[in-house]
Amino acid sequence: MPTLASADTHGLENKLGETEIKFIDALNALPDSRDNRGKRHSLTFLVATVVFAILVGCSEVSSIHRYMMNKIDWLREVTGFQDAIPTWIGRV
Repeated sequence: MPTLASADTHGLENKLGETEIKFIDALNALPDSRDNRGKRHSLTFLVATVVFAILVGCSEVSSIHRYMMNKIDWLREVTGFQDAIPTWIGRV
């Protein structure tokens, strides 16, 4: 079972186990009904980022964006989207 270690927003260490990896796999199965002409970012990456940000206490779009900017390397590793770029969530 793969585990990934990272620092959370409070400096504690998290381990991603089988349950978290299944969560990412479930997000990959979500249908993406967005118009293809404007798709720039993976739906899985965006939903995972928002969920993780909310779980650590972010409640505003600006704080979710700040979370994404601060944790982009970890988010890339966890979601498997190595080429993901931070985006302003309000536009999505």
